[in-house]
Amino acid sequence: MPLSTRFTAVVDGSDGDTYLNRVDGKFLNTQLVAKGKVIGIEGVKGREVEIDFTIDHGRIEDLLQLAMDSQKPLLVGPAAMQAHIFIPAEKGKKVIDKMKLRGEFGLTQAKFTDKGVQEKLIGLSRHGQGKASDEPVGEVVSDLKGRFVVDRATVKFSELTFGVPGALVSLAGNYGMRSEHLDFKGELRLQAKLSEAVGGGVKGFFLKAVDPFFKKRGAGTVLPIKIEGTRKEPKFGLNLFGKDK
Repeated sequence: MPLSTRFTAVVDGSDGDTYLNRVDGKFLNTQLVAKGKVIGIEGVKGREVEIDFTIDHGRIEDLLQLAMDSQKPLLVGPAAMQAHIFIPAEKGKKVIDKMKLRGEFGLTQAKFTDKGVQEKLIGLSRHGQGKASDEPVGEVVSDLKGRFVVDRATVKFSELTFGVPGALVSLAGNYGMRSEHLDFKGELRLQAKLSEAVGGGVKGFFLKAVDPFFKKRGAGTVLPIKIEGTRKEPKFGLNLFGKDK
């Protein structure tokens, strides 16, 4: 991918160690600022890389193009990110297996490009607000924020939130970059009460009796959830009273 940069650096002429004081970079429609070093370690072959970078004005579709082999990006929209990358001077291992990365990101006004996924999010927003199936909810965009650590090809999210109007998902868990395995647990918070979220009729009438059990901390409904399986075949479930549903 084409990358343009302007930088100031110091290079040690005796050993080739390079210290990046500031790098202003741009690829596609994303700008970043970085600093760090690429140095040799005594007695170890190769060089150690350590870089801090910040993206204030980025696009999630650009970042996804770096990480995923797909012609069509999963998401489009503004993106911000801060991260610290460390790649030890280890021979015989691919970068994905030895890279250590920690940081946080935020996506505001993000939109899924898959029509089916976007329709499901519209449905989630409608249920979260307690609206009927024929009531318009307008354009649904998503806010996604998270804190993460990457170690040995596994992404560990200590905090991951995903929201649409009327609903908020809070999760923590792991994602295997090689296996694409998902293991997340958290909660789904709806603005509407459970009886309102499922709509009217007999089901909604009987669920009014259990509304108080699922109302917490100002939310109309709070449900414990989990996401397992793989990226291509995720499995969503509830964990009510210690039993999977």
